[in-house]
Amino acid sequence: MAAISSKQQITELIKAGYVLTYVVSSEEARVEEAIVDIATVQLKKQRNVIAWSCTKGFEGLSGGCKLGGDVRDPLKALDKIGSYEGDAIFVLRDYHPYMKNPQVTRRLRDMNRELKNHDTHDRKIILLSGALNVPAEIEKDLTVVDYDLPNREEMSQIVDEVVDEIGGKISGKDALKAAEDIQERGRVVDAVLGLSAEEAENALYKSYARKRDLDIETLLEEKKNIIRKSGVLEFYETNESLEGVGGLEVLKDWLAKRQRSFSDEARNFGLPSPKGILLLGIPGCGKSLSAKAIGHQWKMPLLRLDVGRVFAGLVGQSEENMRKAIKTAEAVAPCVLWLDELEKGFSGTGSSGQTDGGIIS
Repeated sequence: MAAISSKQQITELIKAGYVLTYVVSSEEARVEEAIVDIATVQLKKQRNVIAWSCTKGFEGLSGGCKLGGDVRDPLKALDKIGSYEGDAIFVLRDYHPYMKNPQVTRRLRDMNRELKNHDTHDRKIILLSGALNVPAEIEKDLTVVDYDLPNREEMSQIVDEVVDEIGGKISGKDALKAAEDIQERGRVVDAVLGLSAEEAENALYKSYARKRDLDIETLLEEKKNIIRKSGVLEFYETNESLEGVGGLEVLKDWLAKRQRSFSDEARNFGLPSPKGILLLGIPGCGKSLSAKAIGHQWKMPLLRLDVGRVFAGLVGQSEENMRKAIKTAEAVAPCVLWLDELEKGFSGTGSSGQTDGGIIS
């Protein structure tokens, strides 16, 4: 069964009558564009989409904004939403810091009941933020949606738009390779998968500014730098091969057979892809070398996740880091995700109230 996209999830939640939805994404413009499409196209009954921020107050994203006054106070903003007469979806930008205020949390809980039982006007609230921070008091009243990074189809559209825009300014011998070669364009798409839409566009234009073309090496270098900013995930390039790994013949045989399961023919036949392998052993026995060699042998992106760093932070930060890392890996897929120092995720990293004792106690 195909996975439901984040946009479909939001659409279904609105249709089902959910009042409070927490969308986690740093791509504010992309998510708001999707919400406008949901409100004006996907739903049978059209709704206005109104955004709020602490710097601008309310502004209409579709159908205009009928809310008067410059309301920048987070609590007064909720009161305005409660008294709004009409059908609308309200997008509250970066609202999570204000939920530390017990009055704000209480007001949100009140509105969840009030708006759900209101027969005259249909109003929904979407909290949009790049960080997931939900107080325990309200976690049962809202639904969290981790908004996906652009998939291959969306990224192809982004690449096409950039190629067309640049291509409209140049011609002849200066033409982009990706504009003339479909396979080259596919490699460009692969090179920027795992990035946000804005990051991908910036990387593409940077590549053109540097090389006067959409250069794969430049794009991968930029992708590596962007992914490294997470602090726990690293885009790893390696030339190691399985021939350089001593012994482990059973593993090599298993890898040679399973590599074929990623082909289009295997997918069409219904052959399941391998889920993963666990390498155990003393230091220096070839575990990390094998991980590097697998990425090179299978000709797939190799992402290294440092589990020790994930669980070394404060409670909440480790979960957020892991969530972002998995989302990135899913967007880059098919790829090899190398979980390094996995044992550190199963042992306590501290005994203070600020650190967690691991995932097994």
